[in-house]
Amino acid sequence: MMTPRAVLFDLDGTLYDLGALRSEMVMELLVLALTFRWRTLLRIRAFRKQFETLRELGRPEAPLRVTRFERAAAARGDRVEAVRETHDEWMLRRPAKYLASAMRKDLRASLARLREAGLKVGVFSDHPVEAKLRAMGIREEFDFALSAMDPNINAMKPHPRGLEVACTRWGIEPGELVYVGDREDVDVAVAQAAGARPVLIGLPGASQHESVLNFNELANLLLA
Repeated sequence: MMTPRAVLFDLDGTLYDLGALRSEMVMELLVLALTFRWRTLLRIRAFRKQFETLRELGRPEAPLRVTRFERAAAARGDRVEAVRETHDEWMLRRPAKYLASAMRKDLRASLARLREAGLKVGVFSDHPVEAKLRAMGIREEFDFALSAMDPNINAMKPHPRGLEVACTRWGIEPGELVYVGDREDVDVAVAQAAGARPVLIGLPGASQHESVLNFNELANLLLA
C-alpha cells in the first residue's frame, strides 16, 4: 500500500487516553455526587446522550454548535444556558488540566516522523478542538484543527464533510488521506464515506480494519 500524503487525526480517545482522563476526573465527579449536585450530573449525562443523536442529522441547516445544547436542555426540561455552562465547566475547563498527562505515549515523536517524511498532519473531531490541543501543548504540531461544530462543516461523523474540507485545505484527493481514530462505528465509517483510508489506534484485540496499538506502530505502518 502506498504512503499517504496526509494524516488526519480524531482527538478524544485518539491523541489522548480517554480512560486515563476519566480516571483523573473521577474524584471531581465524586465530589459532585457527595455534595448532592445531582442536577449537574444529570445535565452531563443528558448532554452526552443527546450529542450522539446529532449524527442522525447529517448536515442540517441549523448550527450544531447550538443544537447540541438545545437537545440536551429539551430532554431535561432545562435551560439551554444552564446546559452550556455545565458543558463548558465539566467537559472543557476541568478536564483541560489533565489532558497533557493523558496524552498518548510517543505521540510527539511519531508526529515528527510523519512530518519529516513529508506527510501533512491535521485534526478533525466532532468536538471543539483548539482549546484541547493548546492544553496538551501540541497545537503547533498540526497544519490545522477542524471541528464538526465549525460553521463550514456543521456535520458530525460519519458524514464525510469534515474530511472533505481537510482534503480541500491540503489540495489532495481523499484516496491520499488516512484518518486515524479510536471508534469503528464513526471513525472507520467517516473515512469510508469520504473515500479515505481508516486506521484504528489503541484498541486491543482483533479488528477487520487496519489497527495499531500505539503511535510508534502507526508511524511504522504509514511509512512502510
